[in-house]
Amino acid sequence: MKRILKDIKKIGLICILSKEPMYGYKLMKELEKRMDKKINPSFIYPSLKKLEKEGYLKIKVEKRGKRKIKKYVITDNGRKLCKDVKSQLKEILKEFF
Repeated sequence: MKRILKDIKKIGLICILSKEPMYGYKLMKELEKRMDKKINPSFIYPSLKKLEKEGYLKIKVEKRGKRKIKKYVITDNGRKLCKDVKSQLKEILKEFF
C-alpha cells in the first residue's frame, strides 16, 4: 500500500505540473492541499530528481539575485503519462461505479 501511495504522489506531481511550471516548495504545498496531507520535503525533492531522470520533468534554473532557483516543467513524456493515467483511472472507476 505504501508503494502505491508513493506512486500516486509522483503521478500527482506530474499532473500538477501539467497546469503550470512550479518551484519545489509551491509544488509541495499544492500536493499537500490536494491530498489533504502533510508532505515531507524528503519525498518531494528526490521524487522530482527521479522524475527528471526518467524524462517526465525538466528543470529551468532562474536567477534571483545571487540565488539560483529551480522551476520544474513537465515534458511531453510527462504530459502523456498524466493523460494515460487519467484515462486508466476513468476506466477503473467505471468498473466500480
